[in-house]
Amino acid sequence: MKLYQIYKKITIENAPIRHQCSKDWFYGKGDTEENLSQIEYNTAKIIQKILEDKKLGLEEREQIYKFIYLQSSRTKKKIDNTNFILKNLKRAIFKILSPFNDEEINSYISETEMVPKELVEHSQIKYKEILDLDFIVLETNKNNEFVISDNPVIHYNYYEKKFNAGIMKTGEMIIMPVSPNKTIVLYDKKIYDFNNTSESQMINIESEDVKRLNNLQYIHCNQNIYFKTNLEKQKEYFKEIDINSININFIDIKFNFFCISKEGEKLIEDNIKNIKETLEALGQTLNKKHPIISPRYRK
Repeated sequence: MKLYQIYKKITIENAPIRHQCSKDWFYGKGDTEENLSQIEYNTAKIIQKILEDKKLGLEEREQIYKFIYLQSSRTKKKIDNTNFILKNLKRAIFKILSPFNDEEINSYISETEMVPKELVEHSQIKYKEILDLDFIVLETNKNNEFVISDNPVIHYNYYEKKFNAGIMKTGEMIIMPVSPNKTIVLYDKKIYDFNNTSESQMINIESEDVKRLNNLQYIHCNQNIYFKTNLEKQKEYFKEIDINSININFIDIKFNFFCISKEGEKLIEDNIKNIKETLEALGQTLNKKHPIISPRYRK
């Protein structure tokens, strides 16, 4: 396995698998580690079926969904982001409702954090909210390999034009590589049509789409990117992106392996229409109170 450290910009040719993406007692003491090991063991057999191009049963698919949601919840970057949002929210509430000064508020907030164990336990219930998403596997050849990062699950919503728009949002798409040649995608089938002409759960994708998916891994990672071969090719991909200048809210990457469905296009048209009607109603209300000459109607 090869490892690329994005901030140091160094590559380790033969990185050991042991101790990657791990930390002693990360989930605290107790049975959490043992439970995670059991989930990983159960899922490994199902992933092997995917790698062998075998079709999954309903229970196996649910296990994959559960595992992907778990992976999304258990990384250091996810936990850091959750605590950052939580602290900012608490700080804003305290400033409005409490008589405490900034120092007292910061002292209290620093003592209240979500811990990895809580997020993992939460994920074992919340994963059911993504079971309505459809399932497909993207496949590439050995010359165009997928990479994976230490924060591997990407929440990509092309319909909403956002990363991490929310798992219940229309247009949600969840992407996770499972091997150098296969990536799982869970997606909102009402919004997206995938270019699989048959009933197969697998489609082959172009090298440009592999590159774009790898770029998503790069910009979402915490520190490390992992890959099998094609070292120089992967490094060239990463050099094209200045990770410090990226708007992490969304990068408008359009993939060739899917398109917006007819139902999705109609929803977009309806949303635009609703927004226009709302703005026009708001404008009429404001004009009654404070007459405004709109540039649109200026003669």
